[in-house]
Amino acid sequence: MSFVLLVLFVIVFQGLVITSPAISDTIKLSWPVDCQLREYCHIQQYVDHDPTSGSRDYRCGSLSYDGHKGTDIRTATIAEMNHGVAVLAAHEGKVTGIRNGMPDVSIESPDKIDVSGRECGNGVVLSHSNGWETQYCHLKAGSVIVRPGEWVTQGQYLGDIGLSGFTTFPHLHFSVRRFGEVVDPFAPQYDGTCQITDQDTLWQDAIPYIPTGILASGFATKIPDFSEAKEGLPPVETLSEDAPAIVAWAMYFGARTGDTLSFFISGPGGFEFNYSHDVERTQAQAIHSAGKRKPPDSWVPGTYSARVSYYREGQEQWSSSYSVIVTPD
Repeated sequence: MSFVLLVLFVIVFQGLVITSPAISDTIKLSWPVDCQLREYCHIQQYVDHDPTSGSRDYRCGSLSYDGHKGTDIRTATIAEMNHGVAVLAAHEGKVTGIRNGMPDVSIESPDKIDVSGRECGNGVVLSHSNGWETQYCHLKAGSVIVRPGEWVTQGQYLGDIGLSGFTTFPHLHFSVRRFGEVVDPFAPQYDGTCQITDQDTLWQDAIPYIPTGILASGFATKIPDFSEAKEGLPPVETLSEDAPAIVAWAMYFGARTGDTLSFFISGPGGFEFNYSHDVERTQAQAIHSAGKRKPPDSWVPGTYSARVSYYREGQEQWSSSYSVIVTPD
């Protein structure tokens, strides 16, 4: 389905220099997703401020990629996307373009489609006063409910986070422009110092910078497949005493070379297991697992607990604790 009245054209994957236009008559934006940051959604990537073939976010971190021109707000899994996460208008304005008919298919899927010229997927463009414009990409197929020419209020429902267009994970790609030029809402007057305060942003409310975080975690009886984890593994609450293994796993974003992931599992009968993994390369998202095979007899029934902790430069960035009950056959 082609766009009405306006062709959406952003998300160009080339090394472009992002320069902020002089900001006057600024607008204040509300959070464009109906979810709690850190709990049910996460900022995976920010606008790229590196003019070379490298990339850096507004805090000089690694949460971006070359030429990225928006803010990616993701759900942890496709299962959470399917549950429904609303995309909201960040500011009042007029709808100047929509697309609504593309399927929710990852570009890594065997069923992927050609998205050339439609990298944004399903989306909405809103025009605001004084040359401002916001764009909402990768929405769920059929979820867009606004129409071109319609006036929307701040916080109004536009559609749902989806997996349409050029993407490998469910998210909203949120872009801000003024007179056609990209503006990073976290650093509209970016000067390269990486010392941005909440007052320097376009956001109405302060939004914390989270360099890395947990997406999902749990127990399993084998090393989980990454694709299964991204779909959304069901929680494992009980295991048989004859389970082939007890494995703790964690899927997370913002992996960076030199970080450390630590697993600790404890259980009845004095069972303890420690494992540390040194992150070898920077990645947008990753999964790691650790565990033990079944002992010669069987697992001792009872509660087994895991704690997964992530460290950067010796400082804990996040942790996740969970448990499973081993029951006698």
